[in-house]
Amino acid sequence: MSIDIVIRQKGWFKKSLPLSVILGDSLACGVYEAGFRLNPGEWRSEDGEILVYDPHHKGRGFSVIWTPTQKKTVVLRALHPTCAAELKAVYATVARITAYWHCSLEVDGNPMTPAEFQAGLPDMLEANERYLDLIIKECLDKEQHETMALFSAFWPLELGAKEAAEFRNAPEGAIARFAEWLHEMQSADTYYAVAGYMEEDDGIISRFAFTEDCDSLFPVKPAVPFGVTGADGRPLEVSRYEVAVYSTTTRSVIATIPYDAFMLSLSPDKVSYYDAKRVRIAPHSLTELKKLIAKAGA
Repeated sequence: MSIDIVIRQKGWFKKSLPLSVILGDSLACGVYEAGFRLNPGEWRSEDGEILVYDPHHKGRGFSVIWTPTQKKTVVLRALHPTCAAELKAVYATVARITAYWHCSLEVDGNPMTPAEFQAGLPDMLEANERYLDLIIKECLDKEQHETMALFSAFWPLELGAKEAAEFRNAPEGAIARFAEWLHEMQSADTYYAVAGYMEEDDGIISRFAFTEDCDSLFPVKPAVPFGVTGADGRPLEVSRYEVAVYSTTTRSVIATIPYDAFMLSLSPDKVSYYDAKRVRIAPHSLTELKKLIAKAGA
């Protein structure tokens, strides 16, 4: 669920749109690396798309298709549900752009004036809460046992029954706890592990890196992320998943372990729940890495 906003500059003598107008005084931006992991502070991308977010209210982030020389059109897309602060930031960003440009505005394919758009913020905030309620119901449905992938500002998050119950039962209200959760999860001092892909004789290998003394987030069960395709444009089919163990002490890969063996060899006191599909793995010293490798039989 999203809201798509197209802003087109009018007139003969058009001017470019500075990044400072988009970000204002409080927002920041980045671009996605492989696996939807954000590279904060970067604004150069092949397709001109940047991800804008509020560092003090890390939510889903909203995309802006823009280049420094673009004078005709800028496109914004915001996702639902997100935190209320982020929705307000989207509306404030549109207000800055429409004040800077003499322009027309189109929202989800419908032309409207800037004033009409701004007047819709209260209704959009209410709709945002309804979207969250719908997701909570789906995640708590005992027959479906659904989880919901939330593409978020810094990396994807996975919402399941545990999180849904927490939001529903929060004294401060579901949307407020959801906003706190989004910010807390993306503020963790940890490394979001993303696989690399390589072709070998027996097929495509998906390989994660686990680094000495690095707090990391790993999927419980690895899978090819949405949108990752092979050379033929079809969804990538992986033959096997592996973990390359890298030592910063020796500055080398000291072992490569089958993914399942890696997960089973981790000490329980080193692993904690992160979200519905990921765990957080505490830092390992070189000695601990060697013990893990021996346990895995690598």
